[in-house]
Amino acid sequence: MILGLMALLAAGCAQGLTDPQKEALVILERALTLLGGAEKLAAIETLQVTATCVGPRGPYKTHIASRSNGDLYFRQVFPKWGERKGGLVGDQYWRQELHGEVETIDHRLAMVMRFHDFHRLVINMERRFSRLEAAENETFFGVEAQKVEMRDELGQPAAAYFSASIGLPLGFAITDPDRPDSAFITVRLGKWQQVGDVILFKQAILDEGDYTFQFNYVDIRLNPDIDSLLVIPGSEPDLPDTTGSDITIEG
Repeated sequence: MILGLMALLAAGCAQGLTDPQKEALVILERALTLLGGAEKLAAIETLQVTATCVGPRGPYKTHIASRSNGDLYFRQVFPKWGERKGGLVGDQYWRQELHGEVETIDHRLAMVMRFHDFHRLVINMERRFSRLEAAENETFFGVEAQKVEMRDELGQPAAAYFSASIGLPLGFAITDPDRPDSAFITVRLGKWQQVGDVILFKQAILDEGDYTFQFNYVDIRLNPDIDSLLVIPGSEPDLPDTTGSDITIEG
């Protein structure tokens, strides 16, 4: 989708777009070029990541495997309490909370789970968000940023921020699905690095009210075979802990 829109823009054939929409595409094109190019990012059909995390209740790990079409396997491991996991495959959504039974969840809760796939927010921004329009520049955590306002998959307001000087994505502001009238949840991106043929971030910091969660990515795999992970509950294997593998990304 984004490749087609940018081609129209480059050819001067985007008469149907407003100026803020055209500017948003220019901002996004600049960012994607810095990250390796829209074509290389669009070629990431599957993605598997492991992050060591720190939150208000201590350390834990997050494992995510996803397809560009939105399918997702999600698992978090807490040393003291066990693990929680879930999945989105087509229109089937499920989760298993700590020591709980597997349960079917609705679209809203599924989107909360998918939101944790932060890399896809950058790689597939045009699929995760809609109605992109450039807005006035703002300061995002002390950095002058170009702001792109948009809507998330639930139709709620969201925004992406890009460095005004460099062009790299700085992060996102997302409406809390559980409390849409509260302050935005923010995600800050940092420690960009080469991963295969593209540049991806190694750290994400999520701020939700008074709570902060830090994700430090120790393994990022592009286009792995994840078919065995994206299966119906009861037959799926555990997502392997790839920390310490021979392709672990060093800081």
